[in-house]
Amino acid sequence: MNTFTVVTAFCCLIFCVFLAIVYFSKKNVNNVETKIYKWIIVFDFIMIIFHIVALYTGYYVGKIPHMLLIYDLSSRLFGFANFMWCGLLEVYTLLMISNDENDLIHVIFFKKNGKAAKLFTAILLTAFLIGCALPFKFYFVNGVIAYTGLCLFYYMFLLVIFLFVTIAYIAKYFKTIDSYWKLSPLIFFAIMQVLNLFANLFDGTINEVPLALTLTSYFMYHVIENPDIKLITELKLAKEQAEKANNAKGDFLNSMSQEMINPLNRIVTLSEGIAVSNDIPKIHSDTDKIVLSSKNVLELVNGILDINRLEVGNIEVIENKYIPREEFDDVVQKIAINVGQKPVKFIVEYGENLPEKLYGDKEKIKRIISNLLSNAIKYTDSGYIKINVSCSIDREICNMKITIKDTGKGIPQHIVNSFNNEEYTITSDKQEDIDGSGLGLTITKSLVEMLDGKITVQSDLNVGSTFIISLKQRVIL
Repeated sequence: MNTFTVVTAFCCLIFCVFLAIVYFSKKNVNNVETKIYKWIIVFDFIMIIFHIVALYTGYYVGKIPHMLLIYDLSSRLFGFANFMWCGLLEVYTLLMISNDENDLIHVIFFKKNGKAAKLFTAILLTAFLIGCALPFKFYFVNGVIAYTGLCLFYYMFLLVIFLFVTIAYIAKYFKTIDSYWKLSPLIFFAIMQVLNLFANLFDGTINEVPLALTLTSYFMYHVIENPDIKLITELKLAKEQAEKANNAKGDFLNSMSQEMINPLNRIVTLSEGIAVSNDIPKIHSDTDKIVLSSKNVLELVNGILDINRLEVGNIEVIENKYIPREEFDDVVQKIAINVGQKPVKFIVEYGENLPEKLYGDKEKIKRIISNLLSNAIKYTDSGYIKINVSCSIDREICNMKITIKDTGKGIPQHIVNSFNNEEYTITSDKQEDIDGSGLGLTITKSLVEMLDGKITVQSDLNVGSTFIISLKQRVIL
C-alpha cells in the first residue's frame, strides 16, 4: 500500500467534506448546471470513500479471510463512482457549451422530456449492472495488489466514449461558445489525469484519480459554481431583463398609442363631418368608415387585453371533443368575408388522415387560425390564401400540421429570424408601410406555445408568407 496514495486519499476526503459544507450551506441558483455540480460533489465523496476502503482491504487481502470479496465490491463501486463523476462532468460541459435546443442533452435536461429522461436513467442503470457482472482479476506485484479484467477495461471504454462525444460537441459549438471559461473544468481535469498517468508510470502503486477529481471539483467551485458569484451574475441578468422588459413595454405603449390615434382621429373627423352634412350618400359612406375605424380600435383593445391575460396567466387550456373540419370551416367562412372586393381566392384543403373527431382546446386553435388568416388578408392584395390541415397519427395522437400560405407583401427577414428563434416581441412585426399593430402574431405565438406546439414562418418580400403550426391532439375513436 503506497503511503503517498493513502495520505492524499484522506486529504481528498477532508477537502471534499469541507467543500460540501461550504457549498451546500449557501443559497444556490436553481438551474440544471448547479444541480449537476451538486451530484459531482456527492459522487466525488462516494468515490473517495470506496477508494480508501479498497486501499485498506487490498492491503489485507492475503491476511484476513473473505477480505477479497470486500475488496472486489469496493473496487467495483469505486469504478462506478468514477464513471458517474466523469459522465456528470461531460454532461455539465455539454450543457454549458451547447446552444442547440434540439440536441439530446437539452431535450433530457431542459425540456423535461419524460421518455428521454427514462431512457437516460435506463442506460445508466444498464451500464452499472454490466459493470457489476463483468469479471475483476487481482494479482500481486512486489507485495502490492493490482487489478485488471473486463470490468476495468469496460469502464475505461465508456470513458473513452465520453471523451469522443465531448470532443465532437466542442468541435461543433466551439465558434459559438460565449465564454471559453466554460471549458476550463474539462481542461483542468485532463491535465490532472495526464499528471496522474505519468506518476503511475513512474510508480505503479500510485493511484491519484481521487486527487484529480477532487481538485477539479474545487476548481469548478471557484471558476464557475461559486454560489455568490452565480447569484451576482443572476441578479445582473435579472436587472438587464427587467430593464429590457421596461423598455419593451414603453415601446409597446408608444406603439399602441400611435395605432389608436389614427382611427380615433378618423372617427372624430368623420363624425364632425356627418353632424354638419346633408349629403345622404356621403353620410352613409362616412358611417361605414367610422364602423371600420371603430372595429380597428376594438381589435387593438382586445389584443391588449389578451396580451395582459397571457402575461399574468389568466388564460387556461380547456380541452373538449370537436369535429375539426366543421370547426375550421366555420372559422374560414367568417374570416373570408373580410376579403371584400380584393381579387383574393380562399383555398381550404384537408388531409385524408385528418380524423373525424379530436380532443383538444378547439377555441384556441380556432383563434390561432383566425389570427393568421386575418393577418394574411390584411397583407394580401391579390392572389390566394390557402389553409391546409393534415395529420399523421401515432397510436392515439394526431400530429396536426396547419399550413397557412398567402401571396401577400411578405415579412422582412430579420423579423422571420426573430420569430423562428423565439426572440419575437410585440413590436417586432411593425412595418412602416403596412397598417397593423403586431399584436396578432404575438398572441398567436403565445397561444401555440401554450398548447405545447410550435409555429414557424417562411417568407419572401413581395412574394408571400407561409406559417406552419404543429400541434398534438388526441384522436377520438
